[in-house]
Amino acid sequence: MQLVLDSWQTIYRILITGPNGIGKQQDIKTMTIQIVATEQDRTDVLSVGGDYISRRTHDVHGSLLQFEGSKVVSHTSVEFTRAYDDTVSIYGLIGSLLETRLKGLGKIVDLDLFMEALDSLPIANDPKLHYMGLSKDMLPSIATRVAWDVKTMTDPSIGRFHMGDSYAHMSIPHYEEGRVSIDAVPLFRAWGLDTRAWHRASLAKHLERTGAALGPRNNYPKTFRDELKMKMLEKLGDWRGKNQVRLNQFIVSEEAVLEMAKLVKDTVTQAPFRWVHHIYQH
Repeated sequence: MQLVLDSWQTIYRILITGPNGIGKQQDIKTMTIQIVATEQDRTDVLSVGGDYISRRTHDVHGSLLQFEGSKVVSHTSVEFTRAYDDTVSIYGLIGSLLETRLKGLGKIVDLDLFMEALDSLPIANDPKLHYMGLSKDMLPSIATRVAWDVKTMTDPSIGRFHMGDSYAHMSIPHYEEGRVSIDAVPLFRAWGLDTRAWHRASLAKHLERTGAALGPRNNYPKTFRDELKMKMLEKLGDWRGKNQVRLNQFIVSEEAVLEMAKLVKDTVTQAPFRWVHHIYQH
């Protein structure tokens, strides 16, 4: 059984191949995957946008929010990578309540089965996140974190001056007269959001869909030994850079940051979630 993600429709497509080599496809809708672990007043929430999974670079990006009570004490970008030995390399969970169980699972399955396992955990019936969302502390603390992330992506005096990392994820801000914008997809990915954010009216007015004119971005090769294709992609990147071509943009403003913080809060408190404790630990 092979698990593939159709990122534009936010569905898992499971291809089951019979003995004659002819397969049938079963579509299973999935939303943002949200895994939760708790210990006393500590709550760790891992969010992975449903349409950023294993599409282009054989990896998965998400967001880890750590709460003390209803206040955010840490936000970390998380990455699950398809390892060479058909296991999963995990980055960004060190010291979290999810680390042991997820790393244990990643050592015995490949990335596709890993994500299928996370998406198959039973929905938890616990009101803790709902009641956290009723607190007056939660939204301001999330907004502070979002604002700091956006500032580090756009303010050259801080020194970071970008978001993401190499390959498909690195992004730099765009400065124009009267406004600053950053690539929306890496920003959403860093917070575990998917592109349903485009359809949230209060946030949509702060987004600019400029990338459609270029068509879909090229997939990366299945193996980095494909030197010819890598050179073609490099030239494509140079062309886009020289022509000031950009992806869909998040237009930075105080109002935009607050609306994004509201979306993060709603995702954490209203989306169905699974307990990490449901993962069997050897």
